[in-house]
Amino acid sequence: MGNIHLAETSGYLAVCCLLLLGGTNGLVVHAPNGTELEVELPRTREPQHAHRVETFEVNETGPHHFRTVLRDGDALIVGARNAVFNISLVTLQENKRITWTSSPEDEVSCKLQQRTVEECQNYIRVLQHKSSKELLVCGTNAYNPSCRTYHNDMETFVTGKDTESGVGKVPYNPFHNNTALHVGGQLFTGTVADPQGRDPIIYSESSQLPMRTELHDSTWLNEPNFVSSFEQDDKVYFVYRETAVEHINCGKAVFSRVARVCKNDKGGARVLRNTWTSYFKARLNCSIPGEFPFYFDEVQATTD
Repeated sequence: MGNIHLAETSGYLAVCCLLLLGGTNGLVVHAPNGTELEVELPRTREPQHAHRVETFEVNETGPHHFRTVLRDGDALIVGARNAVFNISLVTLQENKRITWTSSPEDEVSCKLQQRTVEECQNYIRVLQHKSSKELLVCGTNAYNPSCRTYHNDMETFVTGKDTESGVGKVPYNPFHNNTALHVGGQLFTGTVADPQGRDPIIYSESSQLPMRTELHDSTWLNEPNFVSSFEQDDKVYFVYRETAVEHINCGKAVFSRVARVCKNDKGGARVLRNTWTSYFKARLNCSIPGEFPFYFDEVQATTD
């Protein structure tokens, strides 16, 4: 497991990866000029005694697709198929839940698109705090992406506003990766905006005009698999992996990426209208140094 730290220096995006490989802890920093700095870190010790492992189980049959989690004080909010669970971090017992299934009309429309019964469910893929008492929940909703705001009371979740469109916020297909971050009253997302997955998008919607990446431009995004997103100062960063267009003449290759946009980006007046003008991406260089460096090109997860 490793921590990814980002710093912007002289127009470059410097990336530091904490590598825990072969029992040796080392911090490797790749600078833009090709030099590298290696720092030894203290080794960690294995625990002397095994700890008891607590588990959370739902007393229902079928797959639950636990894909989205959100910390909420001493509880964990977990997005699943047709449900959101609030689980105690102390006992791993269920405190309360949201049940949100697709309407019969949405299920019929989904099946008319030749989708399977499993695909025509509501997979919760976005969970974000809008405030201390408001929870934004978005699901695939049988290929009709939708969002709801719930008020988080002590005993239960209460539905707030009516259901709204989730296009650009959550994928149609439950098997497409996505990421979301709610900061400063704005929702920033990385997902796909069409049922076929051909329109990858980094998107933001606020009281102002919605903002997005350029449509059908592979130099912006090329078959991305989004992993995570986070904020730093006035910018939002997205970590993902994608097919590298700059490597196409040497065969297909996947690179890990990090992209950033400015929170207050309002797009261009005429050119790039409703499109990010602050968008910038770079290859995420996590590797084992040497005469022939070994690159970890398919980022899977990040942690704080």
